[in-house]
Amino acid sequence: MNAFRISFALAALSLVACNKNVSEPQRAPAANSAPAVAVSAAAPKPATPAAAPAAETVGLDWTVPATWTLGPARPMRKATYLVPAAKGDAAGGELAISYFGAGQGGDVEANIQRWVGQFKDVAEGAVKRSEKTVGDLKASIVEVPSGTYVNMMGGPHAGMAGAESKDFALLGAIVEAPSGKYFFKLTGPKATVEASHKDFDAIIDGLKVK
Repeated sequence: MNAFRISFALAALSLVACNKNVSEPQRAPAANSAPAVAVSAAAPKPATPAAAPAAETVGLDWTVPATWTLGPARPMRKATYLVPAAKGDAAGGELAISYFGAGQGGDVEANIQRWVGQFKDVAEGAVKRSEKTVGDLKASIVEVPSGTYVNMMGGPHAGMAGAESKDFALLGAIVEAPSGKYFFKLTGPKATVEASHKDFDAIIDGLKVK
C-alpha cells in the first residue's frame, strides 16, 4: 500500500514538471516597449504623373446674320443654317457647314467639281471660280448662278434625297484651316441665294481661327 502511494506521488510530481515545460502563449508587448523585430518602412510609391493636358482643338469661328436660324443637327455637319426666302421664292435656302477632320474631306478641286456636278441645265461658262485669303486661311470659292439642283443628301428645301429643284443656285467655299478643310455650301432658290450673296461673303471674310 505504501509503495502504491509513493508511486502515485512520483507520477504527480512528473506531471507538474512536464506542465512547466509547456511554453506559454506570447503576450502583446507593452505600449512603450520596442518590438522584438524592427519593421522596415515601406518604400514610398512613385508619384502618379499628372495627366497631360488635352490637345487644344483648333477650329474656326464664324458669324451668320441674325435672321438666319440654326437648323437641326445633321450627320457629318458642323452646323446647318436656314436662310429666309427672298421675295417671290416659295422656299428658303440652307447653308451647310461640314468638317471631317484633319487631312479628311478629299481634294479641293474634286469637291468643287462634285458640287457643280449636282446641277443640271447650267449654262456653259456660267460657273464662276475664285480664290481669296482671309488672314492665314485660303478659301476656294465657286458659284453656280442657276440650274436644276439634284440634292443627293436630302434637306429641308429639297425634300427626299435625289429630288430635283429647278432654278436653284449655289455659293460654295472650301476653306483650308490649320485643323483641316471646312466646307461652306449655300444652296436654295436662285433669288434667295442672290439676296444672300453679301451675307455669304461676310461669313467667309469674317472667319477666325479659334
